[in-house]
Amino acid sequence: MDLPQVRPCLTCCKRMDSVRALVRGFLLAGSPFQPSRKDKPLSDPSKSDLDALQQRIDAKREAHEDKTEDAPRSAWSLGMRYGSEFFAGVLVGAGLGFLVDFVAGIGPWGLMIGTMFGFASGTLNVVRAAREINSEMSGQSDDSVG
Repeated sequence: MDLPQVRPCLTCCKRMDSVRALVRGFLLAGSPFQPSRKDKPLSDPSKSDLDALQQRIDAKREAHEDKTEDAPRSAWSLGMRYGSEFFAGVLVGAGLGFLVDFVAGIGPWGLMIGTMFGFASGTLNVVRAAREINSEMSGQSDDSVG
């Protein structure tokens, strides 16, 4: 049985030649990410240069922090956070209960108990989130939560 002869595709060969030429040119020219041998090494910055840079960085940080801290939280964002905290707790509890059912083969009991534990953990998560947000709004930091 004779195998069919494979003819090289002219467009593929031309593309490969152009890719090889590009790679060869890139390697000969040197990588733009590495300093060339002709460049002189950078001198060490002076203390005053570093201080000036640090002052500019601090000014930018302060300007950014002022914008983010003054923005009040909307009711929509609070509701979404509470809902996602609760839903995540119920979903994880139900998932673990289903896994127990699957592994142990005990019927719907694992799913039902897992869903109840998920409901309890979701409620606890919502209460913790509400306490955290209330302490932020009142300006206190209550580390004894939970």
